[in-house]
Amino acid sequence: MNKTKIKITIALISSTLIITAFLGLAKVMAEQSGSSSESGLTSKIKTLYDDLSTLTFGTDTDTPDWGAYWNRIKTAAKWTPNGDATEADVANGKTFHSVNSRTLKTGSVSAGSDYGIPKTGQTTSYPNGDATDRDDGYYEKGKPTSGVHYQDNGDGTITDNATGLMWLQDPSLAGGGSYPNTWATALNTPATMTWANAIINCEALTYVTYSDWRLPNIKELQSIVNYGRLSPAIGESTLESPWVNTQSGDYWSSTTYAGDASYAWGADFYNGYVVGDGKTFEYYVRCVRQ
Repeated sequence: MNKTKIKITIALISSTLIITAFLGLAKVMAEQSGSSSESGLTSKIKTLYDDLSTLTFGTDTDTPDWGAYWNRIKTAAKWTPNGDATEADVANGKTFHSVNSRTLKTGSVSAGSDYGIPKTGQTTSYPNGDATDRDDGYYEKGKPTSGVHYQDNGDGTITDNATGLMWLQDPSLAGGGSYPNTWATALNTPATMTWANAIINCEALTYVTYSDWRLPNIKELQSIVNYGRLSPAIGESTLESPWVNTQSGDYWSSTTYAGDASYAWGADFYNGYVVGDGKTFEYYVRCVRQ
């Protein structure tokens, strides 16, 4: 091959590359303008733009201005989160990295399930003299329909995958100044207190970085009763697991009795009874957050 042929070959290759690059750029510009045969619903860029817009990621304007589509993609790529997901925010078994601590975590919410009325915990059927009787223990209806009901988060809290509520695993664990001094005794046993003090203590609580704890209402409190167990009526095994230090006694709710504002509702964790008493009586307390 002589020098002339080599020069012609190089020129052809260079021209091909330039033309290819030009056509690629023209195609992208045509897609953005909507004049390309691949524009509209079938355009990958348009589809990505629509998806980002639906998720409210990125904006249509930026400096320098690359056009609405590219501005949206460019600014979305620069997005940084302003919060940190917890295990209770992610489907059960799915792993993700914590933004703040840079640690690998595993989600605890039952995948594919929605929150609803929880199961009662009763798994034994008690037919009324007829094998065809269908009671609670026979159907076992309620949430979650699969997966773990009570997720031990490993930090002194429990997430109820039926309701999404987060509970203190052991009320006495938050000693050392996190609670007011009236919270627990020197024996590390949950203290009883009046209704007013129960509300004050839960509202004042900061535990596992959360400061939005509160006293549960009566329906929330009833939701963790296990009607298939006795003394204490809680937990998923004979050892009350994963709950800890639950007393077989009355626990306050934040719900006031409509017939007399000096009374409030509670739940007896010996057998699951709903109880009511004067607010000056002393009950046990377990705080909740959502």
